[in-house]
Formats: sequence, C-alpha cells, structure tokens
Amino acid sequence: MRFDPFKTATSVFNIAKSISTFQVILNETSGDPHLLQNVFKMEEALDGTPHGKKSILFQMENEDLRKLWEERWMPERIDLNKLKILPEGSLGRLYAENLIRQGFSPDALLDLDPYPITNQKEFLIHRTWQVHDLAHALLGFDGNSEGELGLQAFEYSQTQSPHHLFMIFGVLFRFNGLFDGGLDFHQSLLSIARGFNLGVQAKKMLNSVKLEEQMHRPINDIRNELGLPTKENTSQKYIEASFYDF
Repeated sequence: MRFDPFKTATSVFNIAKSISTFQVILNETSGDPHLLQNVFKMEEALDGTPHGKKSILFQMENEDLRKLWEERWMPERIDLNKLKILPEGSLGRLYAENLIRQGFSPDALLDLDPYPITNQKEFLIHRTWQVHDLAHALLGFDGNSEGELGLQAFEYSQTQSPHHLFMIFGVLFRFNGLFDGGLDFHQSLLSIARGFNLGVQAKKMLNSVKLEEQMHRPINDIRNELGLPTKENTSQKYIEASFYDF
C-alpha cells in the first residue's frame, strides 16, 4: 500500500486538535456538566480520524439509524414544562425531572450546537447528543462523574465513536473528577463495566430509536423492549444503586 502523506497529516492534525480541545475540557470549571461547545469540537475532530470514519460506517450499517438519516428525521423541540406533567413513571416525566433537578435545559444544547446537518457525520454528532440525556434516564446513570463515565462506555460499545474513549480515559487519568470535583475510582470502574455490558446486551442501538416520540410511555416498558434492566429485574447491587428514583 502506497504511503499517503496527506492522509496521514490530516489524521495527525485531527488527533492533535482533539487532544488540545480535551485539555480545555479537563480544565473546565464551568457548572455545565456537558461542556457542550468543546465536546462538539472534540467529537468533530475525532470523527475525521480513521477510527472516527470507521465508526460512521459502522453506525450507518444499522438499518434503523440509516433510515433516520435517509428521512432526515429530526425530533420536535423539547418542552420540559409539558414533559414534567406527564404520568409518573413515564420516560418524559423522568427525563424532565432529571434535567430540572440538574438545572439543565435541552435549549442549551440547541443554542450551543454550532453544526448544521449536511452529511452523515454531522447527523450522527447531533443524534448522539439528542439521545444523551434520554439515555441517562433509560440506563439509570446519574449525572455525576461516575454516571457520565458509565454512559460514555455504553455509547462507545454501541457506536464505536472514538470521542467516548477520549472522555473515559481522559477523566480516569485526570482522576480528580471532571464534573463534580470528585471521583470514586472503584465506583467509576464498576460504572464503566456496567456501561459496556448494557451496550452489548441492548437489543437496539439507542440512537436509532425515536425515543422522543415515546415520552408518554412507561419507562420500564421501553426498557423491556430494548433489553435493558428495570428495578424489577435487576440483581446486581451496583446497578440497582445507580438507578434514578421514579
């Protein structure tokens, strides 16, 4: 195979850009646990590497996700005030209560998102962050640093997107905690292990499901359909302890 210096230089540039952006993320002192602006920059850069391009191809092999792209499907803008009055135990109610408790609004994501959707890469970046907080509710991962690490592991096992690995290993190397100023190393490893396990056992790729159209449904019904544990069918103590109350 002939050496392609331009391709190699492009890959190195994207990796260097990602590392530079991630250094900013690790030093972030903002109260925003999602660090959206810099995370978007890092994800875009990493998706330009060979690993990132393979991830895009891998995700587009999923029939349901590919259909969303072909439809150019986009969820309606989320209204937390409407969701928080849905029946108790519904996906939308739990999702809204979690975000309200954290002082976070999906409007922040929409307002900070700098990218239009003109290709598959941009579509997948958007879809990951549209589903991110819904995944918190469905999987029971808390919004602290350990919960975020677990969710990153789940998302990597489902999408193979390299930016999830950057987040996992970067936070572990930093060790003083990215999101809340403290990190329980033992609990973090358990959370990561649980995330990988859930990603493998899930019946569907979460990003391929129109969860935004199922906000009114009981969350445990959705979990059962996706092959995810509920409080009723969970046996491991560390999994049970990480579920939100609902």
